[in-house]
Amino acid sequence: MKKMFGALCFIAILVLTYFFWPGAAPSLPQADEILEIQLVQDQEEVKIDQTDAIKKLVTELGKSNKIRQESIHDTPPISPHVQITFVMTDGKAIAYAYKGKYGVTYLEQPYVGIYQLQKVPQLIQHLLAD
Repeated sequence: MKKMFGALCFIAILVLTYFFWPGAAPSLPQADEILEIQLVQDQEEVKIDQTDAIKKLVTELGKSNKIRQESIHDTPPISPHVQITFVMTDGKAIAYAYKGKYGVTYLEQPYVGIYQLQKVPQLIQHLLAD
């Protein structure tokens, strides 16, 4: 009986760890590699090309945790969303920010993963509010 109770406790701990352990952070480009960040939401476009602003935005976006849901679209099926384009010397990387259920904001890298933002950058919050 004690072995069975111990096994159930062990399984319960594993299940709780699986569901509540924070996921990995997104793999964003390094701030010093980025020449410009373009934020586009419908017709509104914001370009960030100042080094300090780029570092701040990449740091804020990096403070997010992967959720269990997979990214299976080129663009999120949720509207409105903000397209975030990281322009680098060797190409571009694209991610999307959008509000989900209960006002939670997510960062999605197509076919890579979906991440829950801990703190929404003010610029993205402004674009999603429109």
